[in-house]
Amino acid sequence: MSTTIELEIDLFVAAESRARQEHRPVKSVINQLLREALASPTSSTSTIPGCGTHFMMDSNTGLPVVKGDRAFDSEDVARIEWELG
Repeated sequence: MSTTIELEIDLFVAAESRARQEHRPVKSVINQLLREALASPTSSTSTIPGCGTHFMMDSNTGLPVVKGDRAFDSEDVARIEWELG
């Protein structure tokens, strides 16, 4: 199937660079990356060091979801605020 999409220049440059490194067509690299991204149940996940806690974006609501092995407290919030500067 053929369609036209507009990519931001930095995305195209990154895809083109990877395609050159892997000796593949750019469209093959972009298709692979899209498949991997769309197969993921959430759009992004990050971990807070030492907490076993994961932040995810809910794919239905777009809101952040926090899952962890213990409750968050004010010390956790203060540490995160300090780390973020």
